Amino acid sequence: MTINDNADYPLYANKSTQADVKLMPDTDSTDDVSSVLEEILPSFHMHNDVFYKTILDNSNENEEDDDANLPEYTSDVETMIEGNDSNDREIGDPINNPSLILLNNVDKLPRVNVNVSIKVVLTKKQPRIGELPEKESPLVEYGPGDKVTGYVLVKSNNKEPVRFESFHVSLEGVVKVPKIQADSTKKILSYPFLIMHDLNASYHEGHIPMTAYGEDRVLQADPTDNSLIGFKNRTIVPNLTHKKFFTFRLPYNLLDTTCPDNISEHLNLLPSYGLDEEISRLIEVNRNVDPALKYRRFENLPDSPILVNDLAPNGQSISYFIKVQIVGRTSIVKKVKAQIPKDVSSRYSIFNVKKCYLRVKASREGLTNNLINAMSDGAIINSYRTCEQIAYFEEYVIKSLQRLKTRAQLITAGIKDKVKQDEYIASLESDETKKAKHLNKTTNLNQNIIRCNNHYYLNHDKVEISKDIFGRSGGSIYIKASMPSDSHINSIKSHLLHGKSENRPIMNRNYSLPLSHTTSNSTLALSSVRSSPNFNESADQDVQFIELDLQYRGKLGRFELPSSININSVIKAVNVSSVNCIPFNIDGEFLMDDQLHAHVLPSLRANFKTYGDEVDMLRDRKVLVGKELRNSIEAIKNLTIVETPVSKVEFSPEVVDLTKEWRYEEETKCYKASIRVPLELNSKLLRRSSVHLLPTFESCLVSQFYLVYFTLSIKKSKKYITFKFPIKVV
Repeated sequence: MTINDNADYPLYANKSTQADVKLMPDTDSTDDVSSVLEEILPSFHMHNDVFYKTILDNSNENEEDDDANLPEYTSDVETMIEGNDSNDREIGDPINNPSLILLNNVDKLPRVNVNVSIKVVLTKKQPRIGELPEKESPLVEYGPGDKVTGYVLVKSNNKEPVRFESFHVSLEGVVKVPKIQADSTKKILSYPFLIMHDLNASYHEGHIPMTAYGEDRVLQADPTDNSLIGFKNRTIVPNLTHKKFFTFRLPYNLLDTTCPDNISEHLNLLPSYGLDEEISRLIEVNRNVDPALKYRRFENLPDSPILVNDLAPNGQSISYFIKVQIVGRTSIVKKVKAQIPKDVSSRYSIFNVKKCYLRVKASREGLTNNLINAMSDGAIINSYRTCEQIAYFEEYVIKSLQRLKTRAQLITAGIKDKVKQDEYIASLESDETKKAKHLNKTTNLNQNIIRCNNHYYLNHDKVEISKDIFGRSGGSIYIKASMPSDSHINSIKSHLLHGKSENRPIMNRNYSLPLSHTTSNSTLALSSVRSSPNFNESADQDVQFIELDLQYRGKLGRFELPSSININSVIKAVNVSSVNCIPFNIDGEFLMDDQLHAHVLPSLRANFKTYGDEVDMLRDRKVLVGKELRNSIEAIKNLTIVETPVSKVEFSPEVVDLTKEWRYEEETKCYKASIRVPLELNSKLLRRSSVHLLPTFESCLVSQFYLVYFTLSIKKSKKYITFKFPIKVV
């Protein structure tokens, strides 16, 4: 198994500094100066030094560690300006060549062991010099708008000072999806969708006092642990501990550049999901969660994410972490007598990288409609059904391929001037007599079948009632089932996982220990946790409804009206994913299609595989095919939709008495009945479920929806009818 941590890095990333992500002001009236989120507007030089340093930069290569003195900020800028015309530096243009940026190449750099350790500690509030901070519980779930605070400890156990080139502290969100390759091996593709840098926590040539941290000078000692605040001259002092504070605020939604197609449904903040493959490879085979706690922690990996049963397929994950990375020049490694890997020719090496995972919940609870609309401003809000979006996109692909084929023919004929090619193609398309007589056959998506009106999802079916032993004839029942399109159930999780601002549900503090610790050393505490009257209670759930319109037509002779109908249900999680950004959003009507798995999806993938083959042939003929078109075709070609039953989460069975509901209608000569059946989750089963039911979410690469399958059986009928309806988890 291989890891590709840089797949389409510039395309699917949401890079920002703290100034970019403060979408809402701090409205907590209890905040004092220690909890203010201060913004740093970087100077041109600071921005270039932190973010635009290139792998070709040799500006500091000849500086000696002990001779380097921190220059005055103004003089440093003047030196930079004066040296603009110098040809002594091998500095590539990072704007035109983002592949040269050091930050974009960190995962490709060789790792060397320079004996420098990094520790990341999350805290409840912004830490301050001289105050012992309270550590955050590992069971906390951060939500949109929450501040993520803490500090980083860096210690060198070398006898000599270690000089680095870049020290970055960031909060990152990454989606990982598996791709089955031609040789049947699995490759994990990694797509960052959120990257936030704390400029104060990262190193830059300058010093900005932060009011919130009580900081006023570099290398000031923190009396709580005798650590040194910050670094001087890019140097880690031997046998001492350096400390840097960090503060991030999670955004309410992602930048519109995150989705190449700018679809509003793909721009919401995503929840933590699955288990990062990077961690999964390090843990033991047993990955079952504790059925009582409904989560699992890994004692041997203290900074690893918490494992919950959120029904994520193997290899898929959405992860958030604080990332600290130290990059230095390979030439420095010899000075600290560290061993350099063989065949290392890179100018830079990774001295150390540390990730501290955190859980994020993507609930938008408490947001006003005005704020949600403001956050979605500029994004495309689709009013078209999914089947219409796919049909439109497929037509666009076919026409694009026709133009590219024409261009290939013109190149073969010797017309290589692009302007002349464009003129000929335009004249060809404008002339009706020269147009292609027919387009390629597109996917049949059953667009004429309407499964949803403005407020309800709809289903129809028919049941035959057989003749009974008393000679009474049977008949036919036509069933129209409908369910409100806003039907929902509340998310379900362990009560021990709590939001940033929520109070802990159980006063005993032992619940925050790893499971093995709790089991071996705190048996009494664990039993009290498991037997807590609040622990197994599910979240309050609203009653949902399914509406049934029945029409009975009896056969000639004596017949008896059906007396009852039984309703059972199963809830399934629907995972939608692909290896590239899906160019449309998914609606409930698309998931309701009875032919989705048997016909629609296989046909769709087969058609786009054909389009992908045509693209490959065009590229072999040296025809330029746009990257976005290629990626979108690849996304639909590899589109997967997997349904997984949600264990022990279902509505209670219902038996509906029909004897008093039938009404004869003279006009249609048939009996009719309309019933509205209330539905409640089975609380007894729910208490025994270890499932962590995430709220419904959608993104370019990975989405999770939910369907409820209702099985209807009518007395005297040998046929069971199954209706499926989308249901939202909130």
